[in-house]
Amino acid sequence: MPRGRKKAEPITIEAQIEQAEAEIQAHKEAIADLKKKLKDLKAAKQQADMEKLMSAVKESGKTMEQVLEMLK
Repeated sequence: MPRGRKKAEPITIEAQIEQAEAEIQAHKEAIADLKKKLKDLKAAKQQADMEKLMSAVKESGKTMEQVLEMLK
């Protein structure tokens, strides 16, 4: 004959508060990690763009001053 389920003990308010604070802290750390990753990715993209631009300037045969004057 099946027996009834064991009743779970209720979690105290203090324990729920601690659990919520721990989750908040974990999410804050995850956000900080993602912000650092985003900053690194943006820096890498900027570096790649600069290299591409320098390559295009060199291939054009123009000096940097000539290119800057054309952009004005």
